[in-house]
Amino acid sequence: DDGKFHFTGVTINATPTVIGQIPIAENESYTVIARVMGLRYNNANSDIRHFCEIKQQFTRRVGGDVVEETQISKLEEGDWASLNVDLDYDAGADTIRVEVTGDGSSSPGPYRVVWNAEVEVQRISEKQYER
Repeated sequence: DDGKFHFTGVTINATPTVIGQIPIAENESYTVIARVMGLRYNNANSDIRHFCEIKQQFTRRVGGDVVEETQISKLEEGDWASLNVDLDYDAGADTIRVEVTGDGSSSPGPYRVVWNAEVEVQRISEKQYER
């Protein structure tokens, strides 16, 4: 166990798809580092590939919804323009989401893309102590 969350998913077109969700409790701040790799299904030699590392902060105040702070960094490498990775949030479910966008090409595509994500969460909580 490496202490990280691991998510996988498959896209079959350019529709943004959530492959992982991380709950965030009230009165906490998270720094999330996601390393995500997308490769064409069953063809490791294909030029359809995408590698991304995103570092971003999220906060949830007492009685409030998740708030997305400014993105700290996003490093990407890949030759396929339509592939994309984002960190987002779902205010209704109070979760942080790992969202990927697959291939949107036509003929002979769109191609099936397999995604693997390794997510590290650094949690900062405000402790309240009673006397």
